[in-house]
Amino acid sequence: MSLVQTASSLAKSTCFPCRRSKRRCDRSQPTCQLCIRKGTSCSYPTHRGQRQPSSLYGHETSWNIVPTPDDSETNSSPPPQTEQASSGSNSPSSIVAAIRFMAPDVFREAQLETSRLNTAIPSDVAAYVGDSRQIRDMAITFFSSSASWMPIICRKQFFGTVLNPLSPPRLELVLLFLCMKLFCTPLPSDVGDGQTTLYATTKRFCSEVEATGVMSIRVLQAALLIASYETGHAIYPAAYFTVGACARYGTAIGSDKLMTDHIGDGKLGQSWIEIEEMRRAWWGVLILDRLLNLGCPSRCLATRDPEFDNYLPVDDQPFFSAMTKPEDAVSISAGFSLKIGIFARIAQATYLISQVLQTLGSTQFQYKAESIARLEKNTTQLRRTLGALVQATEEEVSIRELAFCCQAAICYCGILLLQDHYWQLLDIRSTQDAYDNMFPETRPALDVLWLMASGLRNEIAQGVIPDNKFTIFLMQIVYQAASITITIGQGNPDEASKEKIDTFKWLLQHMRARWRVAGVYLTILNVHEAVLTSKTL
Repeated sequence: MSLVQTASSLAKSTCFPCRRSKRRCDRSQPTCQLCIRKGTSCSYPTHRGQRQPSSLYGHETSWNIVPTPDDSETNSSPPPQTEQASSGSNSPSSIVAAIRFMAPDVFREAQLETSRLNTAIPSDVAAYVGDSRQIRDMAITFFSSSASWMPIICRKQFFGTVLNPLSPPRLELVLLFLCMKLFCTPLPSDVGDGQTTLYATTKRFCSEVEATGVMSIRVLQAALLIASYETGHAIYPAAYFTVGACARYGTAIGSDKLMTDHIGDGKLGQSWIEIEEMRRAWWGVLILDRLLNLGCPSRCLATRDPEFDNYLPVDDQPFFSAMTKPEDAVSISAGFSLKIGIFARIAQATYLISQVLQTLGSTQFQYKAESIARLEKNTTQLRRTLGALVQATEEEVSIRELAFCCQAAICYCGILLLQDHYWQLLDIRSTQDAYDNMFPETRPALDVLWLMASGLRNEIAQGVIPDNKFTIFLMQIVYQAASITITIGQGNPDEASKEKIDTFKWLLQHMRARWRVAGVYLTILNVHEAVLTSKTL
């Protein structure tokens, strides 16, 4: 649970599983802590006197439910066959689906349409997702926690679909519901690797949905939430593979083309909001693809780098309320001189971090002197641009707000990554070597990050910052700042450096309760310290 638990965030009564088992329920939403630990589907009553969980929209027949694989094993009769399973390989629907992928021009010119299969929902998925009220409450939690750094879903359009009782949710929308719940549910204390029952169910159901051949932006959005969960909990190499799959799927539905095509090709009958959602989802793929490679810049990316004339996401608030229009979209180049939204700034920073990774990947030469010279020459302007974007952000927000400013965190990551790589090429052996070969942008970056970390620690200690405020970008930059400070100390840091390292570590120790990757970063730092200390003995 978060440090600050308000009464409005608690359910009015105990959940059904705790009620049946006569356990003490903490009434946390969307899932109580006991259900998290036991891997049980948690649901709460929606009205007074309710004794059993409701199905979606209050209609038992609104979901075509089949037993889960585990349930089927204990049942002597085979599970009901879905239309997908009973259809032959030469069915018209499967042929049309193949044509859409193999010959998209023919698919459009012939005005073909893929049929929607009435695929059944596994019983465990239905239990996790719950009824319409539970979906609404969970979505409110999701939009409040993810809107700042991964705003890829139009809030108004989403709730319009969810709250429409005459429109039962499609298969891909049910998957999105499930992934939103996965993203918002904190890890139980007794699950050390992040692989909960909910996670396993979500991964399995995502594979089943993809196997039906459905091509929808909802599937890509859902997969991005799975990738974010895996990245935040350091579930590797699954996170790397999931992001790669997102890149393939996004390319298949044409999201990548919307980086250069303002309003799409106009042949798919999509609304402007749908086009913007697809563009934002592709930016989400680009962001995660680069975040996963910060620790190994030479590793191949799954996506092409964004270019200067690519379109940025539109301003966030008009997007959330579905009030934006095509003219609101601007390119990366134009965005540097305009007031743009938070996600657009994150996209700009992603464009710059792409250049950082490209530069570091191109300096792997046989001769160290050549690599050093090339790195110095190629990064001067890049470092200035990163510093300028950070400075512009610092002028707009306070030090406290900077802790949750993702675009600033990405830029700081770029600056510190270039510095660390430069020191590795020089093979520095002392604190003086580190200071003598420090880039002009590094010292002010470290000073700001230290002030940010110190202030953040004080506020957390006072209990005024809930755990759901922590983003994976914050943990990344805290880790890099700590690593750089440890490198400067070379195994024998002075008292000021020790204080900074302790503060950075304290933050990671605290944030690991929300995202497991913080604990992994902490372990890496301890190993890094031990290696440098051993060299001084």
